[in-house]
Amino acid sequence: MASALLSSSPGSRDLTMTAITPLSGWLLDRLGGRATWMCALAVCLGGSVLCGLAWDLPSLIGFRVFQGLGAGLIIPALMTLLTQAAGQQRLMTARGSFSLLVQIGPSSVRSPAVCCCRTRAGAGCSW
Repeated sequence: MASALLSSSPGSRDLTMTAITPLSGWLLDRLGGRATWMCALAVCLGGSVLCGLAWDLPSLIGFRVFQGLGAGLIIPALMTLLTQAAGQQRLMTARGSFSLLVQIGPSSVRSPAVCCCRTRAGAGCSW
């Protein structure tokens, strides 16, 4: 049972990211690019902290869903801001560089980086 719940932890974040991404255009129109990106970053960071403080597997899954709400908005909001800032002349170079960073980033820091790490001298997770 515990392994089934644990395996749903990464999937819950990914499903939430996929579900929230289509709403990014609407939020960008309503709030603006900078406000949307800052809110998304705060929600994702808050979700990461909560994942690190999770007291059991169901709470971890819930916090991963919360984290996915912010994470699903970060890349679309950042691409919109990048497109506006780069201008027509540098657009393709900027997008190519951004795409490279998006591909390299997840492989260097596997998620969840903070989750399940309330370790005390290597004692492991309390739950």
